[in-house]
Amino acid sequence: METDLESASRASRGAVRFTLLCVLMGAAVAPAAAQDTLSFNRDVRPILSEHCFSCHGPDAAHRQADLRLDIAESALAERDGVRAIVPFDSEASELVYRITAEDRFEIMPPADAHLPLSKDEIALLRRWVEEGAPYAGHWAFETPVKPSVPKTTGHPIDAFVDARLMEAGLSRSERAGREALIRRASLDLTGLPPTVAEVDAFLADDDPRAFERLVDELLTREQTAERLTLDWLDVARYADTNGYSIDDHREMWPWRDWVIRAFRDNKPYDEFLTWQLAGDLLPEATLDQKIATGFLRNAMNTHEGGTIPEEYRVASIVDKIDTVGTSLMGLTLECAQCHDHKYDPISQKDYYRFFALLNQTSEGGTGAVNGNTQPTLDLGEAWGGRDDVIRSYQRREEDLLAFLAELFADRRRALEQELLERASPAEEMPLPRGAHEIFAAAMPKWVWAPDVRDDDSLTVERAFHLESVPASAWLAISGDNRAELHLNGQRLGVVDPWMEPFAGDVAAHLLAGENVLRVEASNAGGVAGLLVALVDEGDTAILATDETWRFSRGNAANGLARGGEMKELGPYGAAPWGHFAASGASPEIRLPKLAAIPEVERSFEQWRPLLERLGKSLEEPERTLLHRQLGAIEGELKLVRERLKSRRATVMVLDSGKPRPTPMLDRGSYDRPGEVVEPGVPAFLEGPGQRPVTNRLELARWLTDAKHPLTARVAVNRYWQMLMGTGLVETAEDFGSQGSWPSHPELLDWLAVSFVEHGWNVRWLLKTIVLSEAYRQSSRVTAELRERDPYNRLLARSSRVRLPAEHVRDNALFIGGLLSMRVGGPSTYPDQPDGLWRQASHFGYPGFFSAQSFYPSVGEDRFRRSLYTFWKRTAPPPALTAFDAPNREVCTVRRPRTNTPLQALVTLNEPQFMEAARALGERMFQSEGGREVPDIVTAFRACTGRVPSDAERALLEEAYDRHLRRYLAEPAAAVALTRSEAGDDESRARLAAATLIASTLLNLDETITRP
Repeated sequence: METDLESASRASRGAVRFTLLCVLMGAAVAPAAAQDTLSFNRDVRPILSEHCFSCHGPDAAHRQADLRLDIAESALAERDGVRAIVPFDSEASELVYRITAEDRFEIMPPADAHLPLSKDEIALLRRWVEEGAPYAGHWAFETPVKPSVPKTTGHPIDAFVDARLMEAGLSRSERAGREALIRRASLDLTGLPPTVAEVDAFLADDDPRAFERLVDELLTREQTAERLTLDWLDVARYADTNGYSIDDHREMWPWRDWVIRAFRDNKPYDEFLTWQLAGDLLPEATLDQKIATGFLRNAMNTHEGGTIPEEYRVASIVDKIDTVGTSLMGLTLECAQCHDHKYDPISQKDYYRFFALLNQTSEGGTGAVNGNTQPTLDLGEAWGGRDDVIRSYQRREEDLLAFLAELFADRRRALEQELLERASPAEEMPLPRGAHEIFAAAMPKWVWAPDVRDDDSLTVERAFHLESVPASAWLAISGDNRAELHLNGQRLGVVDPWMEPFAGDVAAHLLAGENVLRVEASNAGGVAGLLVALVDEGDTAILATDETWRFSRGNAANGLARGGEMKELGPYGAAPWGHFAASGASPEIRLPKLAAIPEVERSFEQWRPLLERLGKSLEEPERTLLHRQLGAIEGELKLVRERLKSRRATVMVLDSGKPRPTPMLDRGSYDRPGEVVEPGVPAFLEGPGQRPVTNRLELARWLTDAKHPLTARVAVNRYWQMLMGTGLVETAEDFGSQGSWPSHPELLDWLAVSFVEHGWNVRWLLKTIVLSEAYRQSSRVTAELRERDPYNRLLARSSRVRLPAEHVRDNALFIGGLLSMRVGGPSTYPDQPDGLWRQASHFGYPGFFSAQSFYPSVGEDRFRRSLYTFWKRTAPPPALTAFDAPNREVCTVRRPRTNTPLQALVTLNEPQFMEAARALGERMFQSEGGREVPDIVTAFRACTGRVPSDAERALLEEAYDRHLRRYLAEPAAAVALTRSEAGDDESRARLAAATLIASTLLNLDETITRP
């Protein structure tokens, strides 16, 4: 019930404002009638902003009657003998007359605006006028001043909270139990629950400072740095793909790793922001400072055909403005892109002055294909050659090959068995490698003859010297299109077409001394190419096409005098060989040998001919699906192998670029430039005597100036939101006129100023909040609190909040003992429904785009923290989106919190949750000497942090006995659930029954909710 109430408050921004207004006006909390005077910012501005500012606010272009109600000078001015507001005289005030009018032509807001005022709102506005209609500047735009702490002997946060509760006639709840406290702190700070051993140690520690020591220790864990990074990834709209339609991959994980390190090292928040906005502009910028600027490069980009580069370049800067405005300033700057802001004093000119600050990089409007878009930073082997990174890519290569084994596995294995049974021993000629592997050993490249005409013929010769004839020498050769092959005057055969190369042992045709390989080719169109590899039995290259070759046009009789050198132009297509079948050896001889290779030892080049042979036996659409999967995996393997070969990493960053003029854009359209403006910040925030802000570094220093009214407030509010469930300003993304009034304004300002005074120390801020009694309260909801403060805005208790999506998954894996604690490195691919990416991507496009079809990780990488899950914007991980994870197309500082039946279906059925349940079921039987009865109590404690009651224990034990009886009677069902045939029927039945109990425990509301 409590979690539902918490979630209900997120229905809509309008509903939040109306609800908050009612709470502030209602007698149950802090009735306006009981206060001496109204507060313009708290009581009046929200009403005017919601109902009036769209026509009578800052937006000059849409303003009606030249009347502004957001500033006193205009509201009190006389117009044609009429004044909108006459202080202390509601009867003479046009505003009061209009909001109470019954004539549909006179009432305000007009009916067609669909923004009617309630009776309570009308009464409050009338009262405000009667009290003199005092105006005040918007609270968030005033520099915070550290308020005096209400008299107390306790924690400053508690002093402010208690003072507010006293006004409402309420008091704080009792402190939560110690089991709840360690669980709450662990989940909030690390994103993971405490172990049973950690709970026991904390319960046994009766030192008064035990909780503080616990918090200090948690704050230094790498898991806390990962937990803080998770929220920042939402802010930075981090993803592993480019977004838009094609949505192919990029590699920004080095920037993500930098964020983890920054939080691990407790980097001051002002420095943290400065590096990300302008690290490249700092004097003698370091590698880390440049990497940090990837923050603003996480925007989407595209290389789709028909892309207009300038349109998308402008869209990228718009995204950067939205990110900076939302995350650092709590302002909806984007509302001024097309016209003056309707609610806040941000003009369109202000917007484009801000635009000019971010308009000076060399970033273009067209994205790179299958990788990072310039400007990029080459991190070299310091990053790409790290052991953990190399191992990650090696595991990814193994994952992709493992998926090949799953393609139509039953039918493919049946085909292989048939091939093996039909193979004739007499045909088993020695063939140590296929053509692809010979090719890889010599690393040849396509070479080309320049200016070859269609239907031309070509003769190519290469002379080479051998000291002695090797026992075995394998030749792989192909020419474009048809090629007749001769070695030392002996005809070897014909290649036709080029996709079916010659491959065979040619040692019998070699000579000690000079040898000549001759290729007579006819070209059927376009340029003509040649691809050759000759290796000995030791895999040593004897001859390859990266050496000098000579050619002539016409037939062989013309000689070579009219020819020249072959020109190397690079690889011919994604895979040089095309099909595996070679004229030097029959496919029917080759395939049985490949089928005899164990699946786990096969290379892609060995898998491909077998799967292509399978494809011939498939009907449509399966045949097409198989070939598309082969093409996609081949492309993904190529990218992975490039990383392994180069051992280097890159990251997208900001640079200085060339100075660009910045015009205002009519209605925000990239192709309608107007007045050119100079860089700057919104005029209402400039302040008297402030130095001009002309570049990103000056912008960063302006934002982190102690006098800036927004940056520190926005930061502490978001960390409060992380720990308490809801920010002191509920609309964490909007501190403007349309945002919520702070529940505790003085506390917000005290935290903001103190945060700056303590050197922008995030760890100090988190500890300060967590050590308060407000944080340590019980979350128990009494009938009185449910009625008087259903959304816990007064903080008379702690809030029970469901864990973020990533933590729901991580907790299940952690409790089951499966979660990998490795930190950093490339993203991984935990299980998700097969085919999901294919439905949302360009899978099937003739060319190759990465990240079009999903290939799951195998082994430990499946169980890494969700922070490292590969994030495809057009198809984010479904198990996480079910729990409200964003798609990361735009900056997000506040996730919605919903409760849906789909969430229960995920936690009960999603493969990784089932694996966690099986693992927890196994752990119930683990102890010295083993157990025959599961340890349900310890499992319950691992999930909830507390000991079950007698009734709960009895219920679970009865359920276990019931499941055990079923699986003893249905041994096949036990095998299906446990996915194991080990042991006897009874042991499998016990494990199956324990798995269902574990699944029940992992799906308790208490397990996925912070206490």
